[in-house]
Amino acid sequence: MIRKSSTPPAVSLHELELAQAGMSDALNDYFANGLSVESIEQWAHDGCAKVRRNRQQFVGLFPSIAPLLALQPDDRFSDGICRAVDRGDELVRAIASEFFVSPPTVRHLRGVPWSIAMDRRQGEELYLLGSLEFIPQENRPRDEDEWSTLWILIDSLGFAPLGPTGHVLSDLCRRGYDDAYQLAMDHSGGNLYRLIDLHDYFRFVQRWAETLLGDPCTSHDSAAVFLSGYGFPALWRQSEEWHRAILDPSIASIQPLHEERWPSLLPEPFHTEGLVVTSLCSASELLSEGMGMKHCVASYASRCLRGESHILSLRTPNGTRRSTVEISLAEAPNGMVSPVVVQHRGHGNVDPPDEAKAALADLINCWKTPVGEAFLKRSLQSSREFSATMSSIDQDGYSLIPRESCALIMQSVLPNYDHCVTKLERIAREVGKDVSNGPLAGNPILNPRFKRRFA
Repeated sequence: MIRKSSTPPAVSLHELELAQAGMSDALNDYFANGLSVESIEQWAHDGCAKVRRNRQQFVGLFPSIAPLLALQPDDRFSDGICRAVDRGDELVRAIASEFFVSPPTVRHLRGVPWSIAMDRRQGEELYLLGSLEFIPQENRPRDEDEWSTLWILIDSLGFAPLGPTGHVLSDLCRRGYDDAYQLAMDHSGGNLYRLIDLHDYFRFVQRWAETLLGDPCTSHDSAAVFLSGYGFPALWRQSEEWHRAILDPSIASIQPLHEERWPSLLPEPFHTEGLVVTSLCSASELLSEGMGMKHCVASYASRCLRGESHILSLRTPNGTRRSTVEISLAEAPNGMVSPVVVQHRGHGNVDPPDEAKAALADLINCWKTPVGEAFLKRSLQSSREFSATMSSIDQDGYSLIPRESCALIMQSVLPNYDHCVTKLERIAREVGKDVSNGPLAGNPILNPRFKRRFA
């Protein structure tokens, strides 16, 4: 391990040879998986003898993280870790500090080949460390099959390194990877990507908490801690019940409160594979789609108004709905804009039919042309300009689920509603008291005191 020293000894040729030999296996691994070995080698051989030795040792010690420095030089973490490596700081502690994870999380990756830990993913080191942090140390993946299963679960959950999805991932992996995979398959009916439905339920719980607590900041943290009291099976049951409840007019009283139209992702309907693809650009159109397809797209209005999502409906020429797609636009550092398919659902949230998948693939291919790329760039700019006009408007005014319906819906979801309200209010008092003192600076799910008290 590289140690910090005020007067480092001169670096011998032998030390440099040892460091280079240590990173050779990692370079072969990168080459086999299509990474730019030239860029990594250039970074590792740049600088004075001491810096070269440190960088080459780093490549050998942490092959899963090393490409971050050479291939993502503009990332803010790259600069911090690179300075630590060049100085000869204690690496585990330095990396843990830069990524806001615990040292055992970093140690777990020491020497793990990039191809195993990353499972052919490029540029997701932050994602990897963020997800590992949630899993108990004794349950972290050890072999290629377990790493592969972990990534399947992460992809299926649409995992973000903060919030209740981290708790769900931890709860699943705590059972062991075979059992976790089977449990997720059983509950999702064999379609793991239905697990992303949990995100919609979690967002609604935050809204419900705000209706009771009145403080958006406190309610957000309180809802996260509240949800951490349930394991995956219970949360899945709640999510399923919530999806049924918001489609029940007698419970939800769903109604569009405004008819503001947001920018369309398609200038006109796109015809392909015997289907027609159209953009949904208002709250009432989302409501009609959600009711017709029996899923919760009706709750996505505020995301569309903010330009975070674009919803497309795939239908037959006579108007029969076949599937619904959520698209987001991602901008690369070089300014290129590309479409990201967040989710693609058929009726009742099932897997979309084959002709719908083919039609969507044709649309994506059209966007990959120079004309399509230019159009996506203009679309992103239009969405940003439009969302800027929304900043002074109460976003709750655009929700399809009025505040007064939140309690009715949650009463149908939570079997012991009054007890749950008392629990949420108790959590809020703790959050409000301690949030300024640091325990929630990271993820409240990870805070032992909250977890011990409320789980």
